Amino acid sequence: MASHSPSAPTNVDTLVIGGGIGGLSAARVLVGKKPDAHIVLLEKEPELGQGTSRADHNTGTGHTGAFYPPGSAKATAANEGFKWLRQYHDEKGMEPREVGKIIAASQPGDSALLQKYQKQALANGQKVASILSGDELREKYEPLLSRNITEGLWLPEAYLFDANGVIQAMAGDIRSLGGEIKTKHKFLGVRAIAEGWLVTTNQGEFLAKNVVNCAGTHSDRIARMAAGHLVDEDGKVEIEISRGARDWKIMPVMGSYVELNRVADWRTAVYEPTRNPPFLGVHVMPGVNGKPFMGPDVFFSPLRERFGQETSEPQGLAKRIHEALDNVIGIPRSTADLTRHGAVPNLQFYLNMATKADGRAEVWKHLNLDESFAKDVQRLVNPDKLELHRVDFSPLRSGIRAQAIDLLTGEVLQDLAKEEIINHYNPNSRFISDKMPGSPGFTASIGKGKWLTHSI
Repeated sequence: MASHSPSAPTNVDTLVIGGGIGGLSAARVLVGKKPDAHIVLLEKEPELGQGTSRADHNTGTGHTGAFYPPGSAKATAANEGFKWLRQYHDEKGMEPREVGKIIAASQPGDSALLQKYQKQALANGQKVASILSGDELREKYEPLLSRNITEGLWLPEAYLFDANGVIQAMAGDIRSLGGEIKTKHKFLGVRAIAEGWLVTTNQGEFLAKNVVNCAGTHSDRIARMAAGHLVDEDGKVEIEISRGARDWKIMPVMGSYVELNRVADWRTAVYEPTRNPPFLGVHVMPGVNGKPFMGPDVFFSPLRERFGQETSEPQGLAKRIHEALDNVIGIPRSTADLTRHGAVPNLQFYLNMATKADGRAEVWKHLNLDESFAKDVQRLVNPDKLELHRVDFSPLRSGIRAQAIDLLTGEVLQDLAKEEIINHYNPNSRFISDKMPGSPGFTASIGKGKWLTHSI
């Protein structure tokens, strides 16, 4: 049996990796249901929520579940999280903006999607989901809505929230309930031993019975580290490592937003239907400063995080080139890896994008950001009341989020997914990874945290 004698590692019951909304939700669930356990959350950045959880990378929308198939893990988590997050604002004295949401039929064939979304919203817990005429929507809820919109799905319970406020409030809860949060702790490696999982960081070692991996764009890399270290003392593979850690990958995706550079009385969150996921169509959102913002585009990112945006750690040129090559073509670790972590799944992902009209449109949109957004937004905005040109937009935000794909098919993972690696030397010790750390992170939050940590 493998054993290890580290120099005074910190012993914990459960170690949570990642200080975004995913890690904070998992940690908050655990400190609530295990008040006597030692729960520690590690974040590599000096501050929490520096990835897609940042307010300038997140629309801060409480999603209504209209886009999620009833019974799916995503729908269940989002339904619970939607209600919890709204109540959480009341408890903490935070003020969500009650704006409602319109899913607007802006293209031929959208009427059928509205009926589908209406059924899904009601099945997923919304009290009201009404398909209204364009005239009703303009008269009652959004006067600036385009006259070309003949109908839309009205979801009055949708709200906007302060993402940073939620992050800080949840961190305060974790600390007050006995958990610990350690920033500037970068994950370096992990090894399975008899006592649990020995995790190495840049500031020391931790010995944890269980580990919950919520590392966002790095979650697949950390999962593969855990799977690959189930070996004996001589370094020989003692068991067949988890297939799960070899069958999925994070493709970093960039999502850019633009802001109208003047104040306008845009009142409601207006979305187009999601026709070909992961391409989202355009959204127009009320801005806190009175300036509406629009987005996002969906474009592949060669990097998993950028200096000054998602990370405070500058990368050297060689490291950036290596990471870009790994993300774009997939650097194989072995000959067999060519068809798994290598170029094949990446090419499948790109092929799937290229064969979809929405995918090709997203590439053009990213390369011609102002012009394309002006054109897209005109599908939703009445030009007689709010005339828009490319010069009316200013780049607002461009965050990198985690888009998970199946390495066997190149297809995007649509539902929540997790992987549990059982420690071969200790069957009661688990390494749990969030395989699908993307949207709806905030809305699902606490529901997803419960789902992810159910077996702990």
